[in-house]
Amino acid sequence: MVIDVPTEVSLTRIRQRASDLPDRMERENIDFYTKVREGYLVLAKGLPERFIVVDGTQTPDAIEKKIWAAIKDRLD
Repeated sequence: MVIDVPTEVSLTRIRQRASDLPDRMERENIDFYTKVREGYLVLAKGLPERFIVVDGTQTPDAIEKKIWAAIKDRLD
């Protein structure tokens, strides 16, 4: 499962939840996060039977519903 958000959104979320000093990953620049995101999306596109991409910009409730629906589809 890949919960996908634009890089800028993920960085904003990291800054909002960081209560301590940022760890090594949190100190990386936007180019690093962009490459990581692109890498996961390439994997998901190349292996659709193994990955499900969920739009992480939706509400938490909508994301949860999509995740549970995807799990249910895989188990049926």
